[in-house]
Amino acid sequence: MENKEIIDFQISNPIQTKPYQTAFKWGLILFFSNIILTLVPFYINGEKLKGDNSTLNYGFFLLYLAVVSVIITFSIKEYRDQLNNGFISFKKGFGSGFLTGLIACLLGIVFTFIYYSYIVDMSSEISSQTDELIKKLKEKNLSDEQIAQSIKMTSFFFKIPILVTMGFLIGLFINTIIALISAAILKKEVKYV
Repeated sequence: MENKEIIDFQISNPIQTKPYQTAFKWGLILFFSNIILTLVPFYINGEKLKGDNSTLNYGFFLLYLAVVSVIITFSIKEYRDQLNNGFISFKKGFGSGFLTGLIACLLGIVFTFIYYSYIVDMSSEISSQTDELIKKLKEKNLSDEQIAQSIKMTSFFFKIPILVTMGFLIGLFINTIIALISAAILKKEVKYV
């Protein structure tokens, strides 16, 4: 009888906790996973993958989505099971998952800046991408003026602040979608009797 009273008390008085500690832990795990998933497809067998390996790049993107999904789901599940007596609303679940993704993306800004400033030779990268773009545009029989305009527009996206901003926004978008889905799956509302 005493256990039933304790359970009834826990259900009717759920612990009000914040997801910061759990989100920070899983955000760090997601951040380091993202670093590995960023570096591995670019450097297999000591050589940088070229754009024509689209199947392999697609495979790594699917692996990235799977890893992000698992980590954000674990973050929400840990917050629900260990800090909230096994209960969580959709709102709190989403908040926890979003915060996890946000922390990983904010740390990713630093990594992306370092990566493109010091690890990748941007002049060589831009030259390689430009040559590949010119080749593809000539195959489409575009005029020299159209090719020059396309190169000018593409070169805008190879600036480090643009790459950092795009990486942050795309990562945050993907993490938000995954947090929404995970929160919907893991929600377990308190049922008052």
